[in-house]
Amino acid sequence: MTTDGLVEPCRRFISDVTAGLRAVTSTVTGVRTDRLGQDVALEAFNLVCGLIVSDGVVTDDELWAVLGAFGPLLETRLAGATPQALRDSGLVEGQAGFTSRPSALLEVLLAADERGSTEHARTYYGDAVDIAFAMAAVDLHTSEVELAEIERFRGMLLATIEQMERRRIPAPDAAPVTTGSARPATPPPPPADPPPRPIDELL
Repeated sequence: MTTDGLVEPCRRFISDVTAGLRAVTSTVTGVRTDRLGQDVALEAFNLVCGLIVSDGVVTDDELWAVLGAFGPLLETRLAGATPQALRDSGLVEGQAGFTSRPSALLEVLLAADERGSTEHARTYYGDAVDIAFAMAAVDLHTSEVELAEIERFRGMLLATIEQMERRRIPAPDAAPVTTGSARPATPPPPPADPPPRPIDELL
């Protein structure tokens, strides 16, 4: 038995995020661009495993979905494995907590977006949320705990991205400085009225 509902969201995540990572690292020396696809595939695998264990229940259907999506992609022995073999490997449980905070890869995209006003982190966010809901759909009955974990994960990503976007908003331009004989920005107050003269001086 295999479950293929996770295949397309994971492939889209890998394709989109790899493209963003290539753009970010295109001017960085020493980065092996030929490995970026594998790095992002591992990111997707860690993300899926983190979501699976976040509700405390790991089902065979979920593990079949992981094997179907990542067996052909990762340089591991997942291809041809069984849910029990995947459990015994500790690979899934080892990603507990992965979805509780921004990953190192996402931090790279966030930093690039803040410098260049690109949208790589937003792309990551959209594709990651698609993976989360595809993962939830694998089980016949999605628990309230699982849905709550997905919402928490979605909120964490969105809050992190919005915080970055607020930092990159340029400050308002400073007021222009005048020099030479230019008029002052604020005119001086009019001279005070002279003090009143005694009435006998007016007669």
